[in-house]
Amino acid sequence: FLGKVGLVGVTSLAQLALLLLIARLAFGVPMPTDPAKWATFAVTFLLGVFSGTVLGIAYSSLASSRSIGAVVIAPLLVLQFISGIYIGWEAIPGWLRTIASIFPLKWIAQGMRASFYPDDFAASEVGGTWNLTGVYASLALWSALGLVLCVTTFRWYKRGSV
Repeated sequence: FLGKVGLVGVTSLAQLALLLLIARLAFGVPMPTDPAKWATFAVTFLLGVFSGTVLGIAYSSLASSRSIGAVVIAPLLVLQFISGIYIGWEAIPGWLRTIASIFPLKWIAQGMRASFYPDDFAASEVGGTWNLTGVYASLALWSALGLVLCVTTFRWYKRGSV
């Protein structure tokens, strides 16, 4: 599992570097200048990659290779809309924010907003703060849960047996 996390981590870093480069050069997106913002970004990114990878491995046990697309895509799209990815967090109804807060994507998005947005944008978050302790604690909890789930649910199959 750690090998898979490493592989996903390396490819995620390559994608991240390309994404940040394009964002800066092609779209003029301002990058953080405060080292603390970069530290927030790094911790959120690393915890997000780890938790996402181990949860993905565990989630893969729910479906066959033929149905995994349908099992993964629909819930992920819904979570993207209610977690503040496509719609501003303040525009999402409170009851949907509560549901989104259960899942790690909301916490990854909050950590990323804390990294790139000015500090006065924190007023639109729950409690009026970025709550980085909550972000890190939630992602660490999801990482531990995902690791336990992937170890207990993952099964190797011999070729031709599925």
